[in-house]
Amino acid sequence: MARAKGDVAKILGKFGSEFGQDDLMQNATLNAVSDLLNQYGDQITNQLRFNLKDRNKNASYSLYQSIEALPIREENKQAILEIVQEEHWKYADAGRKPGKMPPKGVIEKWIKNKPSAIQRMRNSGVKGKLSMKSIAFLIGRKIAAKGIKPSNYFSDVVNTDLTRAIEEDLIALTSEALTINLTTYNGNNSK
Repeated sequence: MARAKGDVAKILGKFGSEFGQDDLMQNATLNAVSDLLNQYGDQITNQLRFNLKDRNKNASYSLYQSIEALPIREENKQAILEIVQEEHWKYADAGRKPGKMPPKGVIEKWIKNKPSAIQRMRNSGVKGKLSMKSIAFLIGRKIAAKGIKPSNYFSDVVNTDLTRAIEEDLIALTSEALTINLTTYNGNNSK
């Protein structure tokens, strides 16, 4: 899961102490920040989906369909934007070095979602009727031997340029300096 987090607590603390801002004003500021982050969430989601399609990394559509900007939530006076997607996003983005074979079940699932893969294998000169397990083995062996080229569909979008843009827009919105934390998580929320 990728998480872009704006540190709104720092801003609201300044507003509250320097200007005597009450809870109503703090909530209005938090709402405005949440609206802005929602807009960014939609833009990020659309760009990630476009990149997957444009870079031909949309074989089964499962990754494409899984990309979602969760509703902005408040936690300790911070507005949190989370972009979630299937766990294998990191391989679609950064690729995979040659080495170990990928899990057989993952390749078999991909084949089930992409029946044209079986047809391509059969048309590539392989004789006889191949089972799904045989095709999964052959695909896995090729990945182990050659790896997977990176597409950077994610890292071209969620990066320091995005952080800078969010920070500039939030400063313009609130007229105060703030902190943006950009963190990527794998499927079990550990860094």
